[in-house]
Amino acid sequence: MLSQVEPIDDMSDDEYERGDKEEEDDDDDYDEEDEKMDKIMSVAGVVIAVIIVVLLVFFVGRFTGVFGGKGSDTSQSKLDSTQTKMPDVVGLSEKMADKKLSDNNLQMQVKSSEYSDTVEKGNVISQEPKADEVVSKYSKVSVVISLGSDAFDISKLNLVGKTKESAESLLKENGFSVDTKEEPSDTVPKGSVISYTPTKPKER
Repeated sequence: MLSQVEPIDDMSDDEYERGDKEEEDDDDDYDEEDEKMDKIMSVAGVVIAVIIVVLLVFFVGRFTGVFGGKGSDTSQSKLDSTQTKMPDVVGLSEKMADKKLSDNNLQMQVKSSEYSDTVEKGNVISQEPKADEVVSKYSKVSVVISLGSDAFDISKLNLVGKTKESAESLLKENGFSVDTKEEPSDTVPKGSVISYTPTKPKER
């Protein structure tokens, strides 16, 4: 008859304790790794969220024109192939104005010339159509060119001491009408200019 055989356990109690401790250490290591991964994933999630928000703000701002770019130039995008926006040529020289208009497929036409105390001679005083208006390409743009100031410095004629006839001739040549009157003088010969008015630059 076979007797019951009990399994032989060669491991001592100390070995069992060491094994249990190693398993606990392994579990602790796994827990630490899980915590690190959770932290990394949390940080990565926050960074991704921030990037998405920044991109959304940028594209919305660009579309609405807050950050400039193509989104802000809505007027030009509405023009068809036969239209252009009128450039501003007021204050430019006649040559520069003509070139600027030509570069925008427009033709300059000098309507007239006028005197101006504020716009330098040869520069554009006004234009029609006005700047920023939408016009057809190759259309004509009328401009008024400055003749310079209409003021004349009479003092440059050195009238004092000149004869009446000479002074009147100089004034009339420069577009002035002349009124004269005679006064006695101990220093200026008879028939010569003692004084004149106005003495400051005056429009002719």
